[in-house]
Amino acid sequence: MDAYTPNGDIVMSLQLGSYVVGICKEFRSEPWNNDPTKFNHRLIISRPYLDQYDNEQTDVTIIDINTDDVHAVQNQVASLRNKAIICPVAMVARAGGRNGAWLSTRMPRNETLQLLDNVVKQAAVQK
Repeated sequence: MDAYTPNGDIVMSLQLGSYVVGICKEFRSEPWNNDPTKFNHRLIISRPYLDQYDNEQTDVTIIDINTDDVHAVQNQVASLRNKAIICPVAMVARAGGRNGAWLSTRMPRNETLQLLDNVVKQAAVQK
């Protein structure tokens, strides 16, 4: 169930699912090595933090985007760049390959990025 902000924006429900929260950095389309006419589309989200020695570090999450949603996500990234966002994701552990196991993170079809402030405010109102 989605909720709406006073200005009419849809705010996602936080009841079910997995989300990545961080700073919206960029959108990339990277060509395949074996077929340069095909692309992997990715959203880059960063999360700065201080380590145990108070040195600033950055955790980066790369989220795969479905080809059908490329234009919508590109437009959202253009307006949300360098802002705190929340992104719904589906995560799958992958095994094998040349580099061993990894965690695949993908944004489900027809989902949207939301400003974190809007989601937090809406969650506070729903209490």
